[in-house]
Amino acid sequence: MKNAKDYTVAVLGTQNAVGQAILAELELQNYPIELVHPLDLHQESGGHILYQNQLLTSFALDLFDMTQPHILFLCEPRIFERYPHHFLHGKNWIIDCTGRLHKA
Repeated sequence: MKNAKDYTVAVLGTQNAVGQAILAELELQNYPIELVHPLDLHQESGGHILYQNQLLTSFALDLFDMTQPHILFLCEPRIFERYPHHFLHGKNWIIDCTGRLHKA
Protein backbone atom coordinates (compact mmCIF):
# COMPACT_ATOMS: atom_id res chain seq x y z
CA MET A 1 0.00 0.00 0.00
CA LYS A 2 1.30 3.43 -0.92
CA ASN A 3 2.29 5.63 1.98
CA ALA A 4 0.87 9.16 1.76
CA LYS A 5 4.42 10.45 2.15
CA ASP A 6 5.84 8.55 -0.81
CA TYR A 7 6.51 10.81 -3.77
CA THR A 8 6.79 10.23 -7.48
CA VAL A 9 9.70 12.16 -8.91
CA ALA A 10 10.58 12.91 -12.52
CA VAL A 11 14.00 14.25 -13.46
CA LEU A 12 14.48 15.83 -16.88
CA GLY A 13 18.13 15.84 -17.84
CA THR A 14 19.49 12.82 -15.98
CA GLN A 15 22.38 12.50 -18.43
CA ASN A 16 23.90 15.89 -17.54
CA ALA A 17 25.85 16.93 -14.45
CA VAL A 18 22.94 18.75 -12.79
CA GLY A 19 20.61 15.79 -13.25
CA GLN A 20 23.23 13.39 -11.89
CA ALA A 21 23.72 15.66 -8.85
CA ILE A 22 19.96 15.79 -8.20
CA LEU A 23 19.70 11.99 -8.36
CA ALA A 24 22.72 11.57 -6.09
CA GLU A 25 21.24 13.97 -3.52
CA LEU A 26 17.83 12.28 -3.61
CA GLU A 27 19.50 8.92 -3.06
CA LEU A 28 21.84 10.21 -0.34
CA GLN A 29 19.08 11.86 1.68
CA ASN A 30 16.84 8.81 1.39
CA TYR A 31 13.70 10.84 0.75
CA PRO A 32 10.40 8.92 0.74
CA ILE A 33 10.31 8.40 -3.02
CA GLU A 34 8.19 5.66 -4.48
CA LEU A 35 9.14 6.08 -8.15
CA VAL A 36 11.80 7.94 -10.11
CA HIS A 37 11.15 8.68 -13.78
CA PRO A 38 14.22 9.74 -15.78
CA LEU A 39 13.12 11.92 -18.70
CA ASP A 40 14.80 12.98 -21.92
CA LEU A 41 13.87 16.11 -23.82
CA HIS A 42 14.28 14.47 -27.19
CA GLN A 43 12.66 11.43 -28.74
CA GLU A 44 15.95 9.54 -28.48
CA SER A 45 14.99 8.14 -25.10
CA GLY A 46 16.29 4.87 -23.81
CA GLY A 47 19.33 6.01 -21.87
CA HIS A 48 19.94 4.26 -18.57
CA ILE A 49 20.66 5.56 -15.09
CA LEU A 50 21.35 3.75 -11.85
CA TYR A 51 19.22 4.81 -8.87
CA GLN A 52 19.15 2.87 -5.60
CA ASN A 53 20.70 -0.18 -7.26
CA GLN A 54 18.01 -0.22 -9.95
CA LEU A 55 18.68 0.37 -13.64
CA LEU A 56 16.08 2.84 -14.89
CA THR A 57 15.38 3.61 -18.55
CA SER A 58 14.66 7.19 -19.55
CA PHE A 59 11.86 8.07 -21.91
CA ALA A 60 10.83 11.09 -23.94
CA LEU A 61 9.20 14.05 -22.25
CA ASP A 62 6.45 14.05 -24.89
CA LEU A 63 5.38 10.58 -23.74
CA PHE A 64 5.32 11.34 -20.02
CA ASP A 65 1.91 11.64 -18.32
CA MET A 66 1.96 15.08 -16.71
CA THR A 67 -1.63 14.77 -15.51
CA GLN A 68 -0.50 12.66 -12.55
CA PRO A 69 0.99 14.46 -9.54
CA HIS A 70 4.78 14.54 -9.57
CA ILE A 71 7.70 16.48 -8.27
CA LEU A 72 9.64 17.47 -11.38
CA PHE A 73 13.27 18.48 -11.43
CA LEU A 74 14.12 20.28 -14.67
CA CYS A 75 17.88 19.97 -15.11
CA GLU A 76 18.03 21.47 -18.57
CA PRO A 77 18.61 25.24 -18.74
CA ARG A 78 15.52 27.33 -19.53
CA ILE A 79 13.40 24.27 -20.31
CA PHE A 80 10.39 25.60 -18.43
CA GLU A 81 10.39 28.79 -20.52
CA ARG A 82 10.93 26.96 -23.85
CA TYR A 83 8.32 24.23 -23.40
CA PRO A 84 5.67 25.53 -20.96
CA HIS A 85 2.91 23.46 -22.61
CA HIS A 86 4.53 20.32 -21.17
CA PHE A 87 4.29 21.53 -17.59
CA LEU A 88 1.28 23.82 -17.20
CA HIS A 89 -1.31 21.17 -16.38
CA GLY A 90 -1.66 18.50 -13.78
CA LYS A 91 -0.80 18.65 -10.10
CA ASN A 92 2.94 19.02 -10.34
CA TRP A 93 5.54 20.79 -8.27
CA ILE A 94 8.30 21.88 -10.60
CA ILE A 95 11.83 22.84 -9.58
CA ASP A 96 13.91 24.28 -12.40
CA CYS A 97 17.70 24.27 -12.65
CA THR A 98 17.92 27.71 -11.01
CA GLY A 99 16.10 26.40 -7.93
CA ARG A 100 12.85 28.26 -8.66
CA LEU A 101 9.66 26.48 -7.65
CA HIS A 102 6.67 26.46 -9.99
CA LYS A 103 3.25 24.99 -9.23
CA ALA A 104 1.32 23.69 -12.23
